[in-house]
Amino acid sequence: MRISGRKWFRATLVAALLVIFWCSATSAVRRMSQTFDEGFHLFAGWRYVQCRDFGINTEHPPLMKLVAASALRWAGVPAPAGACGSEPTTKDYGYGSGEHYLFGQGLDADAVLYRARRGVTVFALALALLTFFFARRLFGYWAGIAALVLVTFDPTVLAHSALLTTDVALCACLLGAVFAVYCYLERPGLLRLLLCGFALGLVLAAKHSGILVLPISLLLFAFAGLRQRGDSWRWARLGGAWIVAVVVGVGVLWAVYGFHFSGRPGNAAMTVPLNDFLAQVRSQGTRGFLPDFAIPLAARWHLVPLPYLYGLTDVLSIMLPGQPPFLLGKLYPHGEWFYFPVVFLLKNTLPFLALLAIGLVGGGWLRRDAANPDRRWKLVVLLTPVGVIWAAAMQSGLNIGYRHVLTTFAFLCIAAAGGCVALAVRRPIWTIPVAILLVLHCATSLRAWPNYLPYMNEAMGGSMQSYRYMTDANVDWGQGVLETRDWLAAHGTTNCWLAYDGAVKLSYYHLPCKLLAGNQGDAAAGAAPPATASGTFIISSLAMSGIEWEPGALNPYAEFLRAKPVANIGGAMLVYQGTYDLRGAQAVELIALSGANLEKNPTLAAEQARQAIYLTPTSVRAYMALARADKALGDAAGARDNFAAALKQAEVTGAEWYPWEMAEAKKALATLPSK
Repeated sequence: MRISGRKWFRATLVAALLVIFWCSATSAVRRMSQTFDEGFHLFAGWRYVQCRDFGINTEHPPLMKLVAASALRWAGVPAPAGACGSEPTTKDYGYGSGEHYLFGQGLDADAVLYRARRGVTVFALALALLTFFFARRLFGYWAGIAALVLVTFDPTVLAHSALLTTDVALCACLLGAVFAVYCYLERPGLLRLLLCGFALGLVLAAKHSGILVLPISLLLFAFAGLRQRGDSWRWARLGGAWIVAVVVGVGVLWAVYGFHFSGRPGNAAMTVPLNDFLAQVRSQGTRGFLPDFAIPLAARWHLVPLPYLYGLTDVLSIMLPGQPPFLLGKLYPHGEWFYFPVVFLLKNTLPFLALLAIGLVGGGWLRRDAANPDRRWKLVVLLTPVGVIWAAAMQSGLNIGYRHVLTTFAFLCIAAAGGCVALAVRRPIWTIPVAILLVLHCATSLRAWPNYLPYMNEAMGGSMQSYRYMTDANVDWGQGVLETRDWLAAHGTTNCWLAYDGAVKLSYYHLPCKLLAGNQGDAAAGAAPPATASGTFIISSLAMSGIEWEPGALNPYAEFLRAKPVANIGGAMLVYQGTYDLRGAQAVELIALSGANLEKNPTLAAEQARQAIYLTPTSVRAYMALARADKALGDAAGARDNFAAALKQAEVTGAEWYPWEMAEAKKALATLPSK
């Protein structure tokens, strides 16, 4: 059958956009060092492939990690050394093993990481294709092209498309699941229902927040029932269909975990039993239906694999009480409802925001359109996942990145495209501004290359100013080591200090700088720095923001936060020159060293903690370090006094800053022998 030139053109246009998308993402990621979790994810994926040990890195389900490790296995890349099957399941062990695999086995770490990153771009390409086909199905070919342009030229999507993280995988799987549900509801059939179930299972296997696909799909089935007036059996049919889809989805989840409840070879136990883990997270303030009822019930009846329940518990413990977010230049002790709306406005391009407003306001969603009926229903399908995910995110304490609502972006792109195309058809004069905005969206993205991760739109100063307003995965996720190395070499700088907050083994890259602690558990230099020092200081914007430290003046890099950097490396690493007070950095280094020496030399750990208290007498973490050292030395009275001092200081500084420390101190005071 002869294919018309028009069809060739349309297919070629889609293919060209996909090629540009893939090239932009993979070329940008070559300049990025390992971000926080990638090494751990890669090590875990190998353990899944090698020995089906799903107890490693339970914080995230296996899907993306299996794809990444499989890409390396097919390419003949060596696996992590050491026997598998009975390793500890703690995060410390996993992060250490990930670091050793990339940097301690004689491999080319950058080449291995890049090959695995290219492997997981399959999810990004799936996201792009699903966006096009879903938009075309709803609103026609040109709406599909407009939505595809919005997705493939979005800086944040590009930033995450080739990373060994779960966000884009979840974006693709959730979009595919909603697409499948829509197709089934439009024309029910057994094969379409089974496809719905399969898609739901992939969402569950992509990321633990994917559990929101259950209420999303239930709402869509319910809304479909409201549309089917006059059919008394519709609720029974729709309810039964939804249950079948969920059962199939749970079956897919079991398949990803190898149909094995314990998820570990030989039924090896997890390092911390689930009941103990649940008790621990409850002591930190994490309560509710899931940790108090649903997770224990699911474990008792083996409803889902045990590692999945561990991961769900882990995620809940992080979400509530959460972590201190840094937003608009201010550090907050816990999550704030307005965090995601603000970062949404900062992290999206101005042309996209304009197109979204035009599409939603001028799209004629309430008009009766003979050429495209059911527009209201189609908007409901697109905005239901947006509403559910945003409602969950805005009450979450985990405010560390726009990526946690990135799953809604493709739905908004489709809605914007559908509305704009309908407006242009109805009023052709709008074709020109819509086309101009699409071109400007593309131009903005190209201008942001290769530093997509710290992207911030021009209204607030652009990517090089984003560190002033946001942090973590919005700006600095540990990706700046390669660019820092190149900057130091280009400027011939050797008299330098570096505070890096990330997971890269810095010695692998032979940076000439002396090291400062990058986070609270990082004994970076192995010795405390001097009280003051002069030279060039390169401070990770994540380390400087304060989210890793205690509040206010206890931030060891507060002085830098108030100063103006002389350079900004890739939007993430800030360069300062001059003489600076490092006593705060001394204190946090001593606290970290105390923790590192706690088991092998508790006497030294206690002395280091006392020095930290002398430098920062209002530090709760310094008192906690001394209390732990006293406990290790068998000094129950000293441990009680210092745990009590930590609690008292936490109340003075603000208890909301110290949920984990207070939980540990209260537990210790309840178990230590009295005086």
